[in-house]
Amino acid sequence: MLNAFIGWARRMQRDCAGKSVRAHITTREHAGNPSARITFETPLAFARLSYWQSRDFVAEIITRDTANTLFLEHGQIEPGQDLYFTFAPFIEALGVGLKSEASPTPPPRPPIAPHPVPGAPHTPGGPAHQP
Repeated sequence: MLNAFIGWARRMQRDCAGKSVRAHITTREHAGNPSARITFETPLAFARLSYWQSRDFVAEIITRDTANTLFLEHGQIEPGQDLYFTFAPFIEALGVGLKSEASPTPPPRPPIAPHPVPGAPHTPGGPAHQP
């Protein structure tokens, strides 16, 4: 998963070209828990997203002028989890027009079939009502 994160970070770095944002990627491969970080500098904020081989991550955005935290999230990525959709709120909060998209939409979820609740009243025309 660390290589997947580095690939995502490189795409974000390429997408910064021509925008008012700089991105820099650093890696620590020889540590006990190898990691990678992408750091963004915009006219209004500093941001960083760090990811470790253990699948833990921390995403933070702070304002340049007051150092107020605009965004803070930490968690752990599950194997096979889509990084583009996981980090989309961070990229959106950065507010520089970058897109965190690998695929246009997440995979569709199957429709949820309504199930009558035992003892609940049946509403005419509802799923439990059969004419």
